[in-house]
Parts: sequence; structure tokens; C-alpha cells
Amino acid sequence: MKLREFLYVLLILFPVLAFSDVLPAPHNLKILRSGYRKITLQWSYDTTLTQVAHYIIYRNDLQISQVNGKEFTDSDLIPGTQYTYKIAAVTVGGQTS
Repeated sequence: MKLREFLYVLLILFPVLAFSDVLPAPHNLKILRSGYRKITLQWSYDTTLTQVAHYIIYRNDLQISQVNGKEFTDSDLIPGTQYTYKIAAVTVGGQTS
């Protein structure tokens, strides 16, 4: 049996193995504090099954920072401007949620 055929059979017989490495995204993103030109965000992430190396912070779909904890302060914001934030977890092995 060729490797390609073996992998195909493996995916058919054991589909859980193929998708078990999908990481959940951080959740419960909330504003912890806000000020005139800054905002502090906080989120949750269950680290029971995965060891997180750091989190990547996105503002308006652009990566702006990475942090080790579950809190981030964004400063130098422009009053009256709408911002959207996304948080991604990165494991010790380099996988991103």
C-alpha cells in the first residue's frame, strides 16, 4: 500500500484523528477597562488540553501585538473610531486557533 492510499484509509477509518488538532478560539472577549485613548481587553481560553505559548491580537484584521497572558491594552486609539478585535491562541507547537 502506498503512503497516499494509507493516509486516505486512515482518514476514512479514524476521522477524529484528522480533526483533533483543530484548536478552539479564545472566547468571552470583553472590555476590562476603557479610557479616552485606550482599551484593555480580557478573554478566556481553556488550557486543559493545550499549552498556549502566546496570543496574537488583531485590530481591524491586522496583527498588532502578541502577549503571553489573557489581557491586552491597546493605546493611542482615535476617539469616535470603530475598532474590531480578534484573539488567536498559538500553542507551543506553533498551531494557531
